[in-house]
Amino acid sequence: MDASHRPAPSRVLVVDDCPDTLESLGLLLRLWGFDALTAPDGESALEQADSYRPAVVLLDLTLTDMDGFELTRRLRAGGVPTVVAVSGWVGEEVRQRCLDAGCHLHLCKPVEPGVLRPLLLRLAGPRGAGLPDFTPSPPVSAGS
Repeated sequence: MDASHRPAPSRVLVVDDCPDTLESLGLLLRLWGFDALTAPDGESALEQADSYRPAVVLLDLTLTDMDGFELTRRLRAGGVPTVVAVSGWVGEEVRQRCLDAGCHLHLCKPVEPGVLRPLLLRLAGPRGAGLPDFTPSPPVSAGS
């Protein structure tokens, strides 16, 4: 891979067919200082990965046009260095299928921000110095 096709360190592509997941995760990643792009299906993820050159792809295993295992194989063949499955599918069989397809990790939904942020900092690195901390607010009950 020549320098023009190397992934940018802070770029993360999120692939999920749930619009709410795409919007919220993309926003959270940008708040943390990552350059985040989203894709609602496998075909658009492949197109975006080719031009965007993400360092990491976070993808759901269940998409409308292809499964995440096939998408992982195609992304890895196209030069994406790190693919992390983020899915409600759990179990040793799913984890092994992810690894066999080329995923580096399998995370179960919902992923805690305290798990995701350090992982992405390790895998993709920050865009700039001093990413803001993110500490979720405790839930407010109706009686408070």
